[in-house]
Amino acid sequence: MLKVVSNLGGGGGGGPNYQGTWNASTNTPTLVSSVGTTNDYYIVSVAGSTNLNGETLWGVGDWVIFNGSTWQKIDGGDTGSFTTISVSSLATLANVNLTNTTAATATFATSSLLLIPEGYITVQIGGANKKIPYYGV
Repeated sequence: MLKVVSNLGGGGGGGPNYQGTWNASTNTPTLVSSVGTTNDYYIVSVAGSTNLNGETLWGVGDWVIFNGSTWQKIDGGDTGSFTTISVSSLATLANVNLTNTTAATATFATSSLLLIPEGYITVQIGGANKKIPYYGV
């Protein structure tokens, strides 16, 4: 993570001017799209979805800095907590680990989901050996 050692130019216009932390969930202190002081920046203390100039995904540790006309996001933290993850186009989804979850729901809106079995059980049906796949939980 970047740390500001000093403000270049004494905060007059050259370097970034740290203003404190920003709660992206409650928009505190209140930030408004396209309104601010050039080079002022905040570091996100609470993740949220406040819309600033079209950006809505804020994670703890991200920076929001005013460039003179718009607020811009600098990824600096963890945005690994998602309520919705979409995979579109042709894709294979495999080896996905979900840890530290209280609840997880997966909805698949396609009939072409590829599941790879963990192994097979061989059974004899009508004199012929048949392999039945099994999947780990």
